[in-house]
Amino acid sequence: LDWGAGVLRVNAPRCRAAAGFLGKAGAIDLGGVTIDCANEYASIFVIALDDKPIEQSQKVLIQAMTEERPYGFRAEGGKITDLGGPPFGVRKIQAKVTLPWDVNSVGAKNPAALDENGYVTDKKVKALGGTKVGIELTPDAIYHVLER
Repeated sequence: LDWGAGVLRVNAPRCRAAAGFLGKAGAIDLGGVTIDCANEYASIFVIALDDKPIEQSQKVLIQAMTEERPYGFRAEGGKITDLGGPPFGVRKIQAKVTLPWDVNSVGAKNPAALDENGYVTDKKVKALGGTKVGIELTPDAIYHVLER
């Protein structure tokens, strides 16, 4: 935890994550997993789904969340003037995630954006160029799955 920067980093074999003021932090390298987020505040988790370290995993879940606020929420001069109410609005995610998988030897099959219930959507997931597998997160998807 870096209190000064307002960023929490997790670097465990089956989970790599960053949360906090990621927009100011720049690209965060977590042992081969790189998280680069333009949102002022966000949390992004990369989790192995097959009980293997991420480097060896065949399937990973990326979970991303940004700020959320009730509809009509207002703040002025550092004070809340209106709490608002349902529904909640969530800022769209602007982030890229790179995995420690060599794109030339393993690649990634069908990266998918999932809906809030974990079902595959028809939303396009943009692959990043380079020697490692990476994606640009779909702005309005909380979950993504990559398999190899």
